[in-house]
Amino acid sequence: MSVAFLFPGQGGQFVGMLNYCRDVSCVRALFEEASDILKRDLWSLVEHGPIEELSLTENTQPAMLVADVALWRMFEKSGKVNKESDIWLAGHSLGEYAALVASGVLSFADALRSVCYRAAVMQDAVPKGQGAMAAVLGLSADEVMGVCNSLSTCGAVVEVVNFNNSSQTVIGGHHAAVEKASVEIKRKGAKKVIFLDMSVPSHSSLMIAAKDKMRDFLETITFFRPTYPVVHNLTADICHDHNLMKDILAEQLSSPVRWSDTIAFIQRQSVRRFVQCGPGNVMVGLLRKIPCIEIFLSSDYCPVDCIW
Repeated sequence: MSVAFLFPGQGGQFVGMLNYCRDVSCVRALFEEASDILKRDLWSLVEHGPIEELSLTENTQPAMLVADVALWRMFEKSGKVNKESDIWLAGHSLGEYAALVASGVLSFADALRSVCYRAAVMQDAVPKGQGAMAAVLGLSADEVMGVCNSLSTCGAVVEVVNFNNSSQTVIGGHHAAVEKASVEIKRKGAKKVIFLDMSVPSHSSLMIAAKDKMRDFLETITFFRPTYPVVHNLTADICHDHNLMKDILAEQLSSPVRWSDTIAFIQRQSVRRFVQCGPGNVMVGLLRKIPCIEIFLSSDYCPVDCIW
């Protein structure tokens, strides 16, 4: 039985997001390892907040990476996940780094250093308070793109930055431009526009400077052969070339997340079972309308036997 594990990224964080597995040894051990590397108590931030601090990208990115990988380690300890398993991996935005750790492409320590650097260069590219992101529900991607294209200017950028599914896109850019676009998008008939708890406009052209710095940084990181295939956001495809993989991870910063295409690619591999391997239920929500698939939450500590 083929199974896809999906790793969430920023936007899925909340205080106490791993309370249900706080006593699982592999979870606490991974947080201790991360705290040693970062020289700060990451578990305390995840468990106690405050949410304003947890939602700063320099905190969200390492916190979500560690949470995603910790839940993957729980699956590994179950004995059901091994090199012979027919597994596909994908991560939404930041979650792609967790997928690469799960696949063995990146060591956990290198992934943690990478996402911390990623967070820093992203925040440097757009100072706090100047950028925004908003999810658009119930309006086609073409209509949302039309609004963004008509309003976006050099000094007031607003773009579609996530293609999540047929009824949800995410826009991002300068705060005022995103607000203006949101008003017009609602006027066009969107069911809802929800501003996200993000301190940077990820995947927008405002991240081009961050992309270039990220590519240079990735030259310092060792990439290994994958144990399981990872489907990338940028291309909605797999990649075996390490240099190209570094290009993809850097380019991802200033390019839209092609999540619906990513899921479609995985489905074409005859995968019908999907597991969100991370806190919350964002991935589950994005998959709910897809027919003929089964969806599981890692927060149930999956009845792992139910998945296979």
